[in-house]
Amino acid sequence: MLITHEHLRAFLNVPNGMKSVYRNPVKEMGEEGFFDVMSEINSNLLRITKTYAGSYPFANIAQRRFASVGAKPTVDGKMDFDLRTAFPGPKGQKVKVQREWLQAMYSMIINKHSNMDWDVGV
Repeated sequence: MLITHEHLRAFLNVPNGMKSVYRNPVKEMGEEGFFDVMSEINSNLLRITKTYAGSYPFANIAQRRFASVGAKPTVDGKMDFDLRTAFPGPKGQKVKVQREWLQAMYSMIINKHSNMDWDVGV
């Protein structure tokens, strides 16, 4: 969990060597189950954004590697997107729905071959 004056983020770090018992629940729920969970998260975050002008729910995923234990990470790839792109919103929502952003994130989580960090927040 990270709270700053700019962001509120909940992180999940999924190292490449992590036992599959911890990764399997995401795989087992399937893409639609993942979308259901993320939809609920999006709805909860939208309630927070009503209080803070200019805030919005977002998702982020990054592939990182470390030269050694304790070394600063090198980011090999990163994707940030407005979480509202994955779900139809209220009438008049300006953010266009493009489910492929969340589909890409799900695909990277279940097919990972490296250290992957992903988070959602406001």
